[in-house]
Amino acid sequence: MIKNKIGHLTPELLKILRRIATIESIGASTRIEGSKLSDREIEKLLLRLKTDSLPRLASDIIQLVQNKGKITINDVIQATNAPRSTIKKYLGMLVDQKYFIV
Repeated sequence: MIKNKIGHLTPELLKILRRIATIESIGASTRIEGSKLSDREIEKLLLRLKTDSLPRLASDIIQLVQNKGKITINDVIQATNAPRSTIKKYLGMLVDQKYFIV
């Protein structure tokens, strides 16, 4: 839903629009200065900055999603050899912290 009942943008949509505006603003500013970074490359850099403080398994899961687009718990097990229960815990944490939207 784009608008709630009183005509305001939903928090989810505002977050998405804010992220797009941030990426496009950074892209435009850096291109003025001669940078050749695409908006997609800027988005990856921002995500890397955001994930540097995460535990290694959480960062690995995010990287796997970036590479594959859609993953299963079995994909994460194969890529990391982490226990299923630990993966579920980290996936829950990443969803709670809004790294992933389900």
